Amino acid sequence: MHLANAYGHEAGIAEYVIGTMIALMRAFGRIDAKLRAGEWESQWAVGASAPPLWPEFAGKTLGILGFGHIGVALARRARAFDMNVCAIRRQASEPPEGVSFVGGPEQLDDVLCRSDFVAITLSLSPQTRCLLDERRLRLMRPTAYLINVARAEIVDETAALPGARNWRAGWGGAGRLVSYPDSIRISSAGNVTLPRASERNHDPSRLRLDRRHASGASETHRRQY
Repeated sequence: MHLANAYGHEAGIAEYVIGTMIALMRAFGRIDAKLRAGEWESQWAVGASAPPLWPEFAGKTLGILGFGHIGVALARRARAFDMNVCAIRRQASEPPEGVSFVGGPEQLDDVLCRSDFVAITLSLSPQTRCLLDERRLRLMRPTAYLINVARAEIVDETAALPGARNWRAGWGGAGRLVSYPDSIRISSAGNVTLPRASERNHDPSRLRLDRRHASGASETHRRQY
């Protein structure tokens, strides 16, 4: 019996996360809606006050939960924006150039506390199901963004969705949740729920297949995440 671990789609998913971060921080959705309604939100608008200055990625911190192929690809792109990057994985390891640290699960709370953006690239397992529960969501900054390109069940939906409308002004959890609609209800204001599309590569020849015997595949999986 052989198990196959397909990879090579990490570039597309990493670009998807960066694009989501830009769209959220620069409020592209809101600006587009206002412009379509006839309101020009710009410092050049006539008869209207200038909007607040836009934040920048430079100096912001990205926390990556899961540092396999996708996490490493995302870290490289975040560093190009002069972001601080930290990550966790199953076992702590020496960080690559430009990454502050790659810690083990015991440093998850620290990563959540310090991050302006948190990207989830973990695989779903009994250990990661509901990994981000209410206690951990409360650790995040009120202005933080949580972007989940892994399985939705890694975030405890009972903790995330009921308070989503009030996260910024309320109990101090992550300001916005972006997630795939695996099991999360697509009904709560304040969240962005998108279809599974980030892993679709333009060039399928980039996909690679890593074959191992069943016992070896399990070990490979543990090393990656």
